[in-house]
Amino acid sequence: MTKEHAKKCFPVYVPKDDIIKAGAKENEYNVYRICKYGILNQHAFISTYQETLERNGNTETLDLNDIGTYSTSCFEEYKDAKRMMKFFTKKNPKAILAYGKIKKETGLSQRTKDRKPKQKSHIDWWIYEKVITYTDFKEVNEGE
Repeated sequence: MTKEHAKKCFPVYVPKDDIIKAGAKENEYNVYRICKYGILNQHAFISTYQETLERNGNTETLDLNDIGTYSTSCFEEYKDAKRMMKFFTKKNPKAILAYGKIKKETGLSQRTKDRKPKQKSHIDWWIYEKVITYTDFKEVNEGE
C-alpha cells in the first residue's frame, strides 16, 4: 500500500503524516490487547482518542501532539500486558486480556520504543477505518 493510499484509510482526526514520518508501517506483530469492558469485540479495539470522546468528550487530558494518543495500545510481552491489566481492572473490573495478530492490511503499527526508548513491549496500532480486527484475537484465560 502506498503512503497516499494509507492516508485515505484513516479517520479524519488521525495525524496521518506524523504517523508515517515517525516510521509506522504495515507491520505484523503477535500481541496482547486489554479489552477494558470484558468483551472481545470491535469496540475493544478503539483508540485512546476515540475512547475519551465516547467517555466524556473531554480531550483536554490527552496529549494531542503525541501520535500514540490516536492509536490502539497492545503489548508484545505477556508480563507487560498483565501489569497494565492490574491497572485497568481497578476502574474496569470486567477487563479481559486477548491475544492475536496485527496483520499488515489492518493498519499501520510501530513498536513504541522506536519513538520512546523507555517503553518496553508496547505497540501503537493505528487501525484503518472499517477494518475488522477482533476476529484475529482470542481471549486469554489465566495461566495460559
